[in-house]
Amino acid sequence: MLLAALGDCLGNAPAARAALDAIADRGIVTILHTGNAVTGFPWPQETFDLLGEHGVRCVQGDLDRAAVRALRRKTAGDTAADRAAAYAHGRLSSRAVEAIQGWPIRGALTLEGVDIRWFSGTPTAQRESMTADGSAC
Repeated sequence: MLLAALGDCLGNAPAARAALDAIADRGIVTILHTGNAVTGFPWPQETFDLLGEHGVRCVQGDLDRAAVRALRRKTAGDTAADRAAAYAHGRLSSRAVEAIQGWPIRGALTLEGVDIRWFSGTPTAQRESMTADGSAC
């Protein structure tokens, strides 16, 4: 079984392309993205398109959710994070926004009899991080 996981592409299409090309060069076809795909760098739509072209299975990170909800928030533009989410939203097609809204918060698949789960953050919260010992912080 060959499986690749990446996360926090953050709208960085050149970096995403390099990672996806390296993964493809190794013959890996099952690719998981752990969230926060489109908000941060200036290429949200291009990054979204690359993930789709490579058949990457994505879960929605908190920054992804912020990007698709950017125009609904009354405080949009108040912080750097709000401005980044609004920037990404403004550059995503309506098809991309709808697709990202539909990404699950937790992913699950069975590959060669092995159950695989992935998520953004921790199993219980998108905005938490995990320490080296597996505990949330």
